Amino acid sequence: MTHRPSTPAESMAEPSFKTMGGIITRSQNNIGKPIKKLNLHVNTLCPIEPSNITQALRDPDWRSAMQAEFDALHNNNTWDLVSRSSA
Repeated sequence: MTHRPSTPAESMAEPSFKTMGGIITRSQNNIGKPIKKLNLHVNTLCPIEPSNITQALRDPDWRSAMQAEFDALHNNNTWDLVSRSSA
């Protein structure tokens, strides 16, 4: 058997990884995802969401949004408007 000299790359030890059932996880090797900070700035100029239907109907923007939603449901045949039952 001949002995060949080892190169620097061969002499470097491979990093040791902890495994569980052959799966290497980031958390086992102290590798984490960077924390993404969210911009939670609140704009005080934003309108407040109405808490009931009466408030929503007083606001022209909410009224038009509700009308657009109603029209879309009706035009797409998502549902049919029926008479109230006499229960």
